[in-house]
Amino acid sequence: MKYYTCRSEQQGKLNIGLGFYGRFWNHTLMPENPKYPVFTRASVGPGGKADGGFVGWQEIKEDFLAAGSGYEQHYDALTETPYLTKGDFLLGYENPRSIQAKVQYAASKDIGGVMIWAADLDDDEYTLTRTASSSQLCGAGQQDLGIAYKCTPITERRWWIPEDEDGKKAGMCGKTAPLFKGYYPVCDPEDPGYGCCSPAGYCGSEENFCKCDGCVDYYDNPEQVLEDPIKPSGPIRWHTLDEALQGPYCGYEGKRLTNGELAICNPDSNSAYCCSSGGYCGKGSEFCDCSGCINFKKIPNFKYPPKTWIESTANAGKCGYNPDLSSNDLINGNLPTCNSLSDKYYCCSTSGYCGSGNDFCAKPGSVNFKNNPNYKYPLKTWIDSGADAGKCGKNAQVNGQKATCYPYSDKYYCCSASGFCGNGKDYCDCNGCVNYKRN
Repeated sequence: MKYYTCRSEQQGKLNIGLGFYGRFWNHTLMPENPKYPVFTRASVGPGGKADGGFVGWQEIKEDFLAAGSGYEQHYDALTETPYLTKGDFLLGYENPRSIQAKVQYAASKDIGGVMIWAADLDDDEYTLTRTASSSQLCGAGQQDLGIAYKCTPITERRWWIPEDEDGKKAGMCGKTAPLFKGYYPVCDPEDPGYGCCSPAGYCGSEENFCKCDGCVDYYDNPEQVLEDPIKPSGPIRWHTLDEALQGPYCGYEGKRLTNGELAICNPDSNSAYCCSSGGYCGKGSEFCDCSGCINFKKIPNFKYPPKTWIESTANAGKCGYNPDLSSNDLINGNLPTCNSLSDKYYCCSTSGYCGSGNDFCAKPGSVNFKNNPNYKYPLKTWIDSGADAGKCGKNAQVNGQKATCYPYSDKYYCCSASGFCGNGKDYCDCNGCVNYKRN
């Protein structure tokens, strides 16, 4: 009725149909939602047809509602509908309670009236007819109440339904859902069963869809379909719900996008705009304020730099000219760095370990990758491992050139005339000595 009222703006010409009969189905399946068992489907038999039919109110009253009939009585408050079950049999119908509720609904919404199908299906006492006629259908004489619904301010559909594509996107909503015709999909504001969008990105009608932090109730507040942004404010660089990802899905730990880039979290989202160090989108300190966390609402254009540090092997946390590192530890042909996004391990010390503070960041030869994320170490020209470790000048070569001494060493920064690294006069101040010390 809301749909027809809002579209026609002539609710006085509309009537609610009251059926003095019930529809039944055999071989019904499990309900779509256990909390709403009336919403179920019947299995399809030979020929593609379900097994069902209808029965009049008098027969329902005399046979199905009679004591000892074995049918269990139920009432769905959401739709004001009574129904009976026995095994996999389900019968939905109208009774005095539901008739009264629907007549009162018509009066409260200033709808034109009700129509009955059919009077001859009533019982001998005219129970349903008397119920319908005894209600205050015309609102105690009050007329022209105007449109009593909050109408949807758009005419085009912006939500997924089962008939779209393969149906797998039906019910998906919000900023993590796949776009619908270029728009962030909402939930149908005229569907009482699926008019709210949960923070997880699915349409429904329960409290965790409508009344929670991050929930959006389009049914009671249809004007929210126009709340910005209704379209992405930038290029889509995040994974969407239809991908059905398992495990991390953003940052270095997450699955990459189809173009090979690292995925971000949607900066337009109000519930999942930060990527945690573990690779999950969310909000709050564990997603936004931790070491390695990125808040894309604050920096929507941020792009993850290529990972140039070691964090998952025995040499994790080692960097630069650390003597434990070998050619096997090179990353794209370059010496490992430290994580520029870390809050604790972003500087490489002269001894080749990642950390923070003066010992790691302030000494000559240390590198602060938070300040210099693109820094690349020059080629090593000295020998610090193997049988020739500590040899220099005429005693050893590196890449076809005479070996030097490590310029940032505390003890072995000078090459003696005889070709060994050390310090003091015999290594630094003699004829033929070379001092590689850098300050």
